[in-house]
Amino acid sequence: MIAKMERMNSVERDILISLIMKYRDILENKKTDAVSVSEKVLCWRKIEDLFNANATVQKRQWKQLRKAWDNIKTKRKRMQAQETQRKLATGDAPSTPPVEDSNPELDIAIPSTAEVELAAANSSQDQQRLCHDLQVKKLQEEMSAARERHEMQMEILRLQLRQQEQALVQQVKLDEVKLKIEEEKLLQLMRQ
Repeated sequence: MIAKMERMNSVERDILISLIMKYRDILENKKTDAVSVSEKVLCWRKIEDLFNANATVQKRQWKQLRKAWDNIKTKRKRMQAQETQRKLATGDAPSTPPVEDSNPELDIAIPSTAEVELAAANSSQDQQRLCHDLQVKKLQEEMSAARERHEMQMEILRLQLRQQEQALVQQVKLDEVKLKIEEEKLLQLMRQ
């Protein structure tokens, strides 16, 4: 379980939102198949690296950042629902001031349904490019792991070969000793 950390301050929150904006097409993808989930985890890990590279933030794990993002979205959606209720109750007359949020990027990060559909149409190339980049990274990691496995197998084979060579050398020496003993026995028999 992840240890509980201090609340995010507004600077950290803004940094997180700006990073999520870069990858929101993948992070907010509704698919739950293995490939999509894997892509999301890779994105969150990349966001973790970028987030923690900032000197002004407290270091956080990707799961903590994801939870913070979920909390930001929940709060924002609650505020949007309150605003909608206010408009319905007052006939859109501003009897009470609307609920404001200090970060206007949230309107972009948590768009309406129509904005989501339009963004999906416009971002398919970016998503394809990011998917390609993630696939390349995954293939590179797989190749690296395969290379390491191959090197380990080669080292094991080298060790086995050395052991067999040593066993053969010992067998040859033992055979030589046996041969000398047999020669000496034969010489003794010939002398008698």
